[in-house]
Amino acid sequence: MHHSNWTVALAILALGCARATARENDTSAQSTAAATTPQVASKKPLDPKLLAGPRCKAHGAIESLCTRCNPKLEPVFRAKGDWCAEHEFPESICPICHPELAEKAPAVGSDRPSSSVTPGTVIRFKSPKLEQAAGITVTDATRAAFESGVSAVARIEFDPNRVADVRAPVAGLVKEIHVELGSAVKRGTVLFTLTSVEVGQLQGQLRAARQRVLTAKASLERESKLERAGIGARVNVERADRSLAEAQAEAEALQSSLGVSGASGGGSGRMQLKSPIAGIVVERKGVLGTLASSETSLATVADPSVVSALIDVRESDAARVKNEQPVLVEVDGVPDHGFLGKVEWVAPAVDPRTRTVLVRARLENMGGLLRNNQFARALITVEPSRAGLVVPVAAVQRQADGSLLFVRTGPGVYEPRPVKVGRRKQSLVEVEGDLRPGDDVVTEGAFLLKTELSKDGIGAGCCEVEKPGGKR
Repeated sequence: MHHSNWTVALAILALGCARATARENDTSAQSTAAATTPQVASKKPLDPKLLAGPRCKAHGAIESLCTRCNPKLEPVFRAKGDWCAEHEFPESICPICHPELAEKAPAVGSDRPSSSVTPGTVIRFKSPKLEQAAGITVTDATRAAFESGVSAVARIEFDPNRVADVRAPVAGLVKEIHVELGSAVKRGTVLFTLTSVEVGQLQGQLRAARQRVLTAKASLERESKLERAGIGARVNVERADRSLAEAQAEAEALQSSLGVSGASGGGSGRMQLKSPIAGIVVERKGVLGTLASSETSLATVADPSVVSALIDVRESDAARVKNEQPVLVEVDGVPDHGFLGKVEWVAPAVDPRTRTVLVRARLENMGGLLRNNQFARALITVEPSRAGLVVPVAAVQRQADGSLLFVRTGPGVYEPRPVKVGRRKQSLVEVEGDLRPGDDVVTEGAFLLKTELSKDGIGAGCCEVEKPGGKR
């Protein structure tokens, strides 16, 4: 125990159990204050205690160092050169560059039950006033359905099959613009009108080809009449027929070329660029007078009704992720709302920089609340749900040899129960042990009760520990 903690412990002995809760709050405040010093902001390895601490629910970073929640920390990290400009987090704890940090859940105790507690041990307060002064609160243990899942950071992108990059198939100048940024368009909506020298040449060639078709038709009719009258030769009819076929093929090829470019068969040299899909104009680079070509993007049209979540799954969890597994995605700015989808692709390679595997999930974007390039949190369900006994995370206390919690069995009487910690979901954790639904489990004040079990218990002035048989 740190020296400062001993100081607080002595204060509890002096002032009684009424200050127990204040001790825990004071310890937490000291940890937070220490986390904001320049030493933490340096690029030296972070204190393991910080890495094991809680994560910011909104941004996935270490809660006490999250610069989004604590903007005053940003200048400190920038001054030390510890800053990720791409994601606007400190480089050393960036939850995007280091998803292994963002995904690490706060430890709630060992996954094995404590073996140092003698069965039948109870902690008894000396008086009801002392119990009330300790500020202990309890809640019922309950049964709830838990899924086994893999959590990870993610980012939202447009579905690549629902995005169109609008370019001019042939070189031309933008003469008219028919849409604005954000315009909703249908398939076939005209976006730009261009004039092109190449289109004008194709239109001229098409007119000439059509004229050759007419000439070839007239020649074929004439030779056919002569052949029927016995004046002309059959070979002349066949030659005229081939000439007509060649002229028609040339005209069709030129018409097809103009159709691809969005031009008609007229002689103006104008062509129209149309949207190939229905959606929203999310980018418009084309302006009047732009020299457009196949290398120049004039606009991007996207259908936001369906988007993709690109999830960075830790290498150690990747083997558990399969196609068609359910995915729940949450984003900042949309509280208490999750977006459901399914895994549709798992990358066959590991990113050598982040040691993560890219997973893509398809999401229905109800209400258009999901946006391209938005950061998100994803939970992939890798096992079906099953009912288990759950308690608040705060109820589980960690000892050197395992985990335990405390059950209120009567007025002023509390019994330690070793438990095995299982899956965690938000503020609840699954436990296994000598516990039944409805048992009064201690949440606030559990740490104080735990200190009574140690040989140098700091709360000895208000409680007594009784071993089986009434021994103390």
